[in-house]
Amino acid sequence: AVGCIFGELLNSSPLFPGENDIEQLCCVLRVLGTPTRESWPEIVELPDYNKISFTEQPAMRLDALVPDAPPQAVRLLRSFLLYPSQQRCPARQALLHPYFFSAPLPAHHSELP
Repeated sequence: AVGCIFGELLNSSPLFPGENDIEQLCCVLRVLGTPTRESWPEIVELPDYNKISFTEQPAMRLDALVPDAPPQAVRLLRSFLLYPSQQRCPARQALLHPYFFSAPLPAHHSELP
């Protein structure tokens, strides 16, 4: 979920704008590519695995998906958008990511309107 939110902030629009479950899944597959047993070994344990098949496709380049985002932001987004949840960047690690310490730095709340 945090990857979707962060991606939407970077892109000013949803990364996966599906209107229903299947359309949403197609959007995810288009961006992240078709998962394989190598990239996500636990996929075979999902209850509906192999009920629907999709055309195999490679992952998109995330810098093409969020073209105005700085490279550090793209790297952070990539660390969130992984199929295996245990491989995603945890919150504590994300807060220490270089993206949050590179220019332009956030304004102090007293500087905000």
